[in-house]
Amino acid sequence: MTPYWFTFASACNSAGGRDPAVAPPQPASIEHRLSHNWGNGLGCTPMGEPLTLSGTIVVRPFGKGTDGAVLKTDGGEWVISYRADGVVLALRDKRVVARGRACDKQGEAISGEHLDLLTLTEAAHGGASR
Repeated sequence: MTPYWFTFASACNSAGGRDPAVAPPQPASIEHRLSHNWGNGLGCTPMGEPLTLSGTIVVRPFGKGTDGAVLKTDGGEWVISYRADGVVLALRDKRVVARGRACDKQGEAISGEHLDLLTLTEAAHGGASR
């Protein structure tokens, strides 16, 4: 008869007692809540119901000495900020899920569709754009 301690020790492996075929749990995605990404209402006026879009944040020069950020989706690009800083800059070149409302650009704003962000969440690998 095999002693109990030997049977238990044999069941444990060098992975600390875990089956190496089973991946350890991944940390949950962090949802970043945003507000005033247009700075005191300048840049765009939100309209309509919130949208949820998946894509990649791209930072590029917008002119006048500043880098802005766009959300590049399979369907096109959305301007999300005229200044790439904070959370937007931290998620540069990452796949994200963005939730926000379409908005009308104001004055001499950058051409293109604008999105007033409510939340940004880094997407799990392999997520599709919409």
